[in-house]
Amino acid sequence: MPRAFVAVVSNSQAAKRDFRMLLCAAGKRDEDGFILDEFGPLLIASHGLERMPLEADRGLVLGRVAAASGSFTQALGAAEGDEPANMAQHFVRNGWGSYVAAWRSSDGRLAIWRAPLGELPCYFQRRGGDIIMASSPRLLAPHAVRPLRICRDALARHLAFAHLRRQETCLDDVEELAGGQCLTWSVEGIERHTLWSPWISVKRKTAITDPGDAASQLLATARECVAASARSHSGVLLKLSGGLDSSIVAACLSHAGIPFRALTLVTDDPAGDERPYARMVARHLGVKLIEARRDPARIDPSASPARDLARPSIPLFRQESARIAAEEATGTGLTLVMDGGGGDNVFCSLQSASPVADCLLSRAGWGHGAATAASLAEIAQVSLPKVLHAAIKRARAAIAGPSSRIS
Repeated sequence: MPRAFVAVVSNSQAAKRDFRMLLCAAGKRDEDGFILDEFGPLLIASHGLERMPLEADRGLVLGRVAAASGSFTQALGAAEGDEPANMAQHFVRNGWGSYVAAWRSSDGRLAIWRAPLGELPCYFQRRGGDIIMASSPRLLAPHAVRPLRICRDALARHLAFAHLRRQETCLDDVEELAGGQCLTWSVEGIERHTLWSPWISVKRKTAITDPGDAASQLLATARECVAASARSHSGVLLKLSGGLDSSIVAACLSHAGIPFRALTLVTDDPAGDERPYARMVARHLGVKLIEARRDPARIDPSASPARDLARPSIPLFRQESARIAAEEATGTGLTLVMDGGGGDNVFCSLQSASPVADCLLSRAGWGHGAATAASLAEIAQVSLPKVLHAAIKRARAAIAGPSSRIS
């Protein structure tokens, strides 16, 4: 079993007893090595996750976490007061990583929050005044109020707007705690609020206006994050296409002196053969490159890689990519597989007129807007007037307010 957790939040001893019984009945605690932690209303079972207790059993962090600067213990020590939501906010502001954390106040209130950009999922279901939560629907199912069923309306919304992440999932009564969100539980009820959002960093007063300063900060952050994610492992297998995102990860690993091997995956279609680019990166960094060919015959259409997810969001072809990477990592004794996933979001790789509209609405004005429009026109293979027309419509809609209809 991979890194996972399942938990119940309740003041009822009977609810906690039932949780333990179901856990044992499924053989989880003994067979799969689950570790139980309990403080206040929270009873949580975890597997394969780093565990960091917080201040005399008043809290717990599951997963990887590091301080933004200095010691994380020192960063937490600067938190003020006993308010759970304040502790969660202070935690997110001073640390980062891939984790789910909880904190209990002296009066019994509980906050549970998720790392803003972490890959550790957190799904939950409300059971009256209680909460049952887990890192996957499969772990949630035995403890759910009723059998988990597909919500057809939510599924239709997901398929229509696959890139719009909602709090709802495609399963009835199952919600997702999004990255940077916090649940606060008390006898009065359950509340959800946002601790972190990308919009926090796009305010005019916090904008980095000097391109050189922006580049140096991005470089330092990328190096720090990649190194911290990989440093605790004995070796890394990097899926390397030779494109921007995976090449940045490769350069950061090399700069940190972390041993790694690179893997590039090939298809029979020339468009899927990126070996020349991957070879250039590997040769420049002096790392071993493994070249492997995907075999479509080994893909099992009846075994969807998204079968345990709350949304159908993983393409079927990734099944073969995951198999090859797992076999190569196991065969070479490497304990972590990394890739450039998410880079399109970080570096704003999109075919939308929104960046041009942003330029028109900012101090940059028409100068940067025209250059950005020309780049988007080339990427999207459309005319420059079409990009500018769409950008002006979006800019006008933004000025008019959020109620405006954007086409």
